[in-house]
Amino acid sequence: MSDRVHDAEQEQHRQLRATMLSRRNLLAAGTSIGAAGLAAGLMGAAPAGAAPTEAGGPSPTITGLGPYGTSPTSPPVTGAPPVTHAPTPTPVLGATIRTTVAESFVPAALNSGSSLVGVLTSPQGAYNSQGQALFAPLDIPTGATLKQVDCYAGGIGSTAGGDWILLAYDNVGGSSTVVQTPATAGPGLVQKTFAGLNVVVGPGMQILADLTVTSANYYAVAVSYQYIPATPGLHPISPVRVYDSRFNSPSGPVAAGASRVIFVGDAYTPGTNTISLANVVPAGASAIAYNLTVTTTPAAGYMQIAPGTASALTASSINWAAGQTIANGGVVTLDSTRHVKVFPFDSSCNVIIDVQGYYL
Repeated sequence: MSDRVHDAEQEQHRQLRATMLSRRNLLAAGTSIGAAGLAAGLMGAAPAGAAPTEAGGPSPTITGLGPYGTSPTSPPVTGAPPVTHAPTPTPVLGATIRTTVAESFVPAALNSGSSLVGVLTSPQGAYNSQGQALFAPLDIPTGATLKQVDCYAGGIGSTAGGDWILLAYDNVGGSSTVVQTPATAGPGLVQKTFAGLNVVVGPGMQILADLTVTSANYYAVAVSYQYIPATPGLHPISPVRVYDSRFNSPSGPVAAGASRVIFVGDAYTPGTNTISLANVVPAGASAIAYNLTVTTTPAAGYMQIAPGTASALTASSINWAAGQTIANGGVVTLDSTRHVKVFPFDSSCNVIIDVQGYYL
């Protein structure tokens, strides 16, 4: 790919990430391919040993607070030849497999008039009418763990195409690249695989496969993805310290009658402000099993540990006498951003939280 094309691609992605398309723009533009579009389908049997495949036709509607809000799917286009099925991906043990076909992709720059254009040669696919990116929304339940993504593009001749990039948009609209791999030019079906992933999908998170540059000669065919559904119940972990008010921010004793919101997603080396393990409580966790310690207690008092969205003290999680250092265990629900809130009463104290497991 020339430097000019590469620079243009980078500028395009900078603009895309800087200007998130609104839900209204997406719904108004739609993703219909038109009479020259793709046929529905992409049917195929599940590979031996794999969990049931949920491929076939567009994925269910995606909702959430990602860059595109709600992503509508296009109705099947009748009268076109059957879609050529992409090669079956290598199955991940215990994973659910789904496939998003090209007619469900979302063109970049919808607010500038771009649209999907169908390619009816074999393999069939679609490209952006303005030669820009196509995004494939992956419909993954909250709490599930994404393990593998297989991306398929159609190449005609030796035309070079864009890169496949896997993107995760969090519940406040921020984006981060999970992994990236260059596309390969050449005729026929070109497969690129993102393997060995361990991406836990949090509330409101959207995962998208992005083919950065498309054309009539290099176009998207399908994206197959595999995830392990969330397992309800407690997931025990080796005990870790996620907060100590003597070292971590916000720091210092919590005043009597006040409250403090605390993030419990990362583990710290005890006695330091150094993170030893990020996301030890993963996004999507609904609660934690904790050990709560209070120290530096000038007077007798009690405290509640509650979800981060709690507005007032309603019960007691731990009680202490003046000058006492004491601990107590329990389970507390998290808010959607993995925060809890503590409410000391009658006495200030330093607060220490250790985690022994989390619930999904």
